[in-house]
Amino acid sequence: MKKFISLILIVCMVLSFSGCAEKTAKDNKTQNPEKGKTTELYCTQLIVNGEKKDVVSYRIGNEDYFSIFDIAKLVQDTPMCFDVKYHPQTKSYTIVLGTTPSEERDFIDKIVENPTATETTQLLSVFCDLELVFPKSYEIEGNHYFSINDIGRIINFNVEYSEDGKSVYINTDALYTETSGSEILFNEYYLTLIGKTKKEIDGILGYPIDYYTDFGVVVYSDGDYMIGYNTLGTATTSEAVPSGNKANVAYIRINKLFNNCPDSITVSQLKAIFPDAKEEYNEMDGYNVLSVNYNGLNIGFEYETTISESDRAFIKADAGFVYNPTSKTVNIENKIS
Repeated sequence: MKKFISLILIVCMVLSFSGCAEKTAKDNKTQNPEKGKTTELYCTQLIVNGEKKDVVSYRIGNEDYFSIFDIAKLVQDTPMCFDVKYHPQTKSYTIVLGTTPSEERDFIDKIVENPTATETTQLLSVFCDLELVFPKSYEIEGNHYFSINDIGRIINFNVEYSEDGKSVYINTDALYTETSGSEILFNEYYLTLIGKTKKEIDGILGYPIDYYTDFGVVVYSDGDYMIGYNTLGTATTSEAVPSGNKANVAYIRINKLFNNCPDSITVSQLKAIFPDAKEEYNEMDGYNVLSVNYNGLNIGFEYETTISESDRAFIKADAGFVYNPTSKTVNIENKIS
């Protein structure tokens, strides 16, 4: 896999401001039309290693969202320092662990009145410590905001809330631990791979590491991702797959498909996430399958009693259906080839 990360070391001075402390508008809310979640103009009190910090945040659902650039500045003098860059051409972020920010940025000091929060999970990828992660984020007035829990999980510092939920504590001397009862969330990002060309997917997942002629799939990132391009019997290596061929199936490891993924997921947990899921038995291969129809795509989870995080889900398109991440609808094409 291509190495997307370079090491840069430039020390930046931490700047702070008091605008958020002066303007807390907990009653000013707007409804996110796409997800039906409430966005609050709410400045959660952030405490980093015992020191109070005033930075802009938004509460969306039950999560507090911060600028990842602001968090990078706040922890740059700690063992959990990290550099972050945004690449507008590819709509992706690069994170380098263990080094300080290479670009000097001011803290975001403007609280947006009546904000419109646009979910951008399907648009943003983060290359972090040689690993691809796709956390949910929201765009407000041109700035991207990430859940403080996701930032803590990616950088690996501890995040805790006060009992009243009004304060967030970051401890860079302790490692991240999942909050008891953390919600398991399905990551829609990988559905967007269906219908993309091999050239586009190579640009997202990196250079392929293998090709299975028996199954006609290209393998990425040590087997975390296996993508089929309708090439069975026509290619012998990943290089032989035409760059314009579109993906029609994907085998994705479970721990890539879910945020807060435990060591194993029970069928009951999957049914809670996908209420319309159907249990089936594959007599030919002799295993149970939990089948999900998700926005026109079929997702199959093989299982005995539980599904391990290292197992793979099988995602395939139905007869020319291609998932559209922008409208969250399925477009019908004449042929995927």
